[in-house]
Amino acid sequence: MLKEKKLSFGVMSDVHSDGIKLKRAIKDLYEVDMKTDALILNGDTVDLGYNREYKKIQKALKSSKNQTPGKVIISIGNHEFYKYYGHGPNSEAQEKDLINNFLEFAGKEKVYFDCWIKGYHFISLGSEKTYTFDQPSTVQAYLSDLQLKWFEEKINEEYEKNKYIFVIFHLPPDNTVKFSHYYKENIKQEERFLKIIQKYPNIVYLAGHSHISPLVYDDIFYKSPYGYLIIDSSSVSRPVTLDESTGEERNLPGARSFGLYIQVYDEGMEIRVRDFSRHEWIGESHSYCIK
Repeated sequence: MLKEKKLSFGVMSDVHSDGIKLKRAIKDLYEVDMKTDALILNGDTVDLGYNREYKKIQKALKSSKNQTPGKVIISIGNHEFYKYYGHGPNSEAQEKDLINNFLEFAGKEKVYFDCWIKGYHFISLGSEKTYTFDQPSTVQAYLSDLQLKWFEEKINEEYEKNKYIFVIFHLPPDNTVKFSHYYKENIKQEERFLKIIQKYPNIVYLAGHSHISPLVYDDIFYKSPYGYLIIDSSSVSRPVTLDESTGEERNLPGARSFGLYIQVYDEGMEIRVRDFSRHEWIGESHSYCIK
């Protein structure tokens, strides 16, 4: 039986500039737990990467200040790079402009960073370019050698094998959670990236990007043979269903909105899927312990 709670936090992804749904989600999570330690916005917080979109989300966060935890972790997704999408691949100057827009909004110096919350390590990774002349995919994440080296060094910082490390990354590796079986090549440096995380069974990898509705699919979890866990967080703004024969997405009827609520104990972790729009839990709670 789980005992004293050490940490709790919410995970929301794929807000896509919908400040109204974001505010509603924050309010609902606050009513669940008024003392959450952190909120994670895991990529595609905006739809195209315009400054006006970031201002809209900043306004939503500011108006929800009294209901928002003191620590908000914001990662970059693929849509933050879409401002010039209709004009062909991004130039180097355009790419720099898009990344700077995100960094100014998130209050960071790089698209990858880390922090400690109540003794637990949170490591946020991010693509350093998307849809450029040498990186033509509009969704594939690119991780530089510098970022991958930094990542492995950070994992080992004050490392404890029996303590969770939370890795925040918008895109999941191929053939893991549901969505990744249909849309491939999410991470360009996947082979090298997997070689790193395979060494650490205590990693809990928080992914977004899929929009997959937890009402239809209960396999939002992927437990690796190496021990690490990947969790899909669906979408705050527009969850979808998937035609498994074609891979085609269909928007879920109604103004639904989903995310995760996670509680950490000495003995393990409890994960719950939340329907922010209807103020209710989806399915049963899922317990996870490091083995």
